[in-house]
Amino acid sequence: MILFLLLSALLSCYKCGVIKKENVTSLGSWRTLPLDAEEVTKLTTFIADAWYEDSYSLYWYKVKTQHASVQVQNGIIYQIDLIFEPTGCLKEEDFETCKKPALEDMEVEACHFYTQDSSSDSSPILFSVTCVNI
Repeated sequence: MILFLLLSALLSCYKCGVIKKENVTSLGSWRTLPLDAEEVTKLTTFIADAWYEDSYSLYWYKVKTQHASVQVQNGIIYQIDLIFEPTGCLKEEDFETCKKPALEDMEVEACHFYTQDSSSDSSPILFSVTCVNI
């Protein structure tokens, strides 16, 4: 009886427009996120910081988000595609004010990242990275 009442309430909310079909996804399916969404911005910053930590480069890179999607399955999994464009700015310089162009031999990298966010209290877990020079 309770299940019937819950299903009836959900159906009526769906019909009146409170629950929109485009916002409801099946468990395990991927949903594209807007590039300006808060979670995408935070994850892009987290990934860029991790990338800089592991990079041997002495230079800053401009980071551009190309695509982001989310999947709910045993936590929240994100796919993010980023472009790393080199600059001529050394890491010891202020990135915000430096306008030097990249050196000729520097290559642009396109990277595909998988991260998992299983709890709001912890940092995301970066578990897969694939990069190619473009």
